[in-house]
Amino acid sequence: MISMLADSSYQRISTTAENQLSVSRVETFFSIQGGELAIAVQLWKLMVESVPASMQPVAGEAATWDAIAADNDMPISFDSSGLLVVNDEN
Repeated sequence: MISMLADSSYQRISTTAENQLSVSRVETFFSIQGGELAIAVQLWKLMVESVPASMQPVAGEAATWDAIAADNDMPISFDSSGLLVVNDEN
């Protein structure tokens, strides 16, 4: 989560999101490192969907987040629209 918080594109998305409650909840979810990932997926979606259309994440930003998740051995990835995806455990 520290790597994500330091990422400028994440900072842009999280500060422009109109649904600041989902931002704080998703950050709390990942800071405690536990819980059902399906909850994180929904919170992330609420956050991203509340960002104005002109400020939505682009594929390059999503690729950066995906690399952060991979570098930190997280069980998640990001699709090209910036939405969170739970990796298949098999």
